[in-house]
Amino acid sequence: MDGNQSEEEKNGNEKDFYKEFQDLVLDLNLDQATADEAWSNYETLKLRYVMEGCQMYWVACSVYFSCRQRKLPTVGGRPGTTVQGNCISLTRLLHFCNLTMVEFIRKMRLWLKMTHLDSDCVEFVDTLERKFAVSNNIYRKYRPIFLDLFVDPENDVPRPVRSRKQRKPPCNATELYQFSWTLYILVKARYPGITQDLVMSYFLLLSCIDLIYVNVKCMSRTDLLNPTCEGYPKLRENKSAIDVVKLPESIMDYLCRKFEGVVVETKVVRDYYWKPDIRKLVETKLLKGSTNGLCLLECQHFDHNVKEVRNAYEANLLTSGEFDDRMFLTNDKVLGLPDSGASSPVPTAPVTPMPHLPKRGLMLPGDYHLMPQTPLSGRQGALESPCNPGHKRQYSPLAAAATALQRLYSLINGRTTGPSPALASMLARVSPDPMPVIQELLTEMGTRFCKLYCEEAQEAGSTSPAALPKSCSLPESQSSEDSAVQDGGRPLEHCSSTGSIKSSSNYGVSLAFAKMRLKTAQMLFFTFLENIIQDDETKRGIDIN
Repeated sequence: MDGNQSEEEKNGNEKDFYKEFQDLVLDLNLDQATADEAWSNYETLKLRYVMEGCQMYWVACSVYFSCRQRKLPTVGGRPGTTVQGNCISLTRLLHFCNLTMVEFIRKMRLWLKMTHLDSDCVEFVDTLERKFAVSNNIYRKYRPIFLDLFVDPENDVPRPVRSRKQRKPPCNATELYQFSWTLYILVKARYPGITQDLVMSYFLLLSCIDLIYVNVKCMSRTDLLNPTCEGYPKLRENKSAIDVVKLPESIMDYLCRKFEGVVVETKVVRDYYWKPDIRKLVETKLLKGSTNGLCLLECQHFDHNVKEVRNAYEANLLTSGEFDDRMFLTNDKVLGLPDSGASSPVPTAPVTPMPHLPKRGLMLPGDYHLMPQTPLSGRQGALESPCNPGHKRQYSPLAAAATALQRLYSLINGRTTGPSPALASMLARVSPDPMPVIQELLTEMGTRFCKLYCEEAQEAGSTSPAALPKSCSLPESQSSEDSAVQDGGRPLEHCSSTGSIKSSSNYGVSLAFAKMRLKTAQMLFFTFLENIIQDDETKRGIDIN
């Protein structure tokens, strides 16, 4: 009797669980074929393995991978034009299953081991994990930067209800905070190669904040500027008031100086990534404003810009199947991150902690997955490392990366892409002259570097590399801050005739941007060569002849 009763309870639980799965299918608007495949995969693995914990977590993994493996034809049905994935919202899936992003990635790794899927799926999970880690670290930098330049959104006065006939007032700090972040993640999503790069993503964020500052300044919206910011000039008679007349045209130098940025690299990203993309968004009518990125916050433009940026980003989420970076704005519970005081300043409803959090997050702030690698014995010598007893500030991946870049530029400061006079005199004593061999080697390796650089961008969703010239060397001009604009051509070209994120051609990093990296490598090569020869002559007494 007890056996029959337990069997009935088991069947009842299975029916209830299948009904919950059907509710998930309806909530995600899944087609029947994908839903049947996801349930079949779950049932098959359930017979082979013991799946511990909440079963909806495993169903979520099955649904997600079933959707990822499907290809849908695009509108028009032209041959070869398909969309990878089933256009479902990952955020909606996580909310329905009451699953955090951290736990979801952990479950997906176990699912991959059980299903023995191909390496592409494993690589996709690794990419998703790294993008989540990068976005988390970037947002933790965004909040203090915004609050340093602009007024706190928490201090915004609630607006009274207005009729449709009344003119909407100018944007407040809360709307500016949300629009700035959404515009940033939209532009970042257009460059798949950047989304996994912590340093480039951070420099892109600084470019976005600089553009927002310029718009605020041009509109004379001093009510949005933080009067305590050290980067703003103050009036002589009132040190707490901002001198609007003397406000700088760009706040980039101040941002780099205070928030661990590298001026040269940030201006390269601004001129080669950010500005061309904003110009393209304006030209395609996705943004209303001038082609140089101004007038975006005007009352007659702001509502349109907020709506179009949001719609374009949501379209990208459905086609890519990735997590929604806007979750950071509301400290969404599906993030699964510990509360470390870095939540959004925008007022939100109380967040209920979600259960089943792992003891250790995947790539949370402070994790070493994003730290630049040091030599075998140099980990304890890294600046501000926890192993270094002299560190004063909290060690972060961005701080480590910025320090490494600053050291790099200090090494090549004043250098050219050729030998210095001191190195030229050393090599002149050598017979036969080694310079022709060195130059031939540099040309060959430079051509290979540019080719591989562009191919990597192509694999990340970029356009095919352009034809490489016989020589990839750059002019000898060494103005570091102007190097971002001296090189001819358009380094980043991608067209988009609609508001869609993805583009089929002219997309990604071009050869001109690869040449800039090559230029730095050539300067570093001759710097090292000179130091090695000097060290051999002075310390070891070796005659280079």
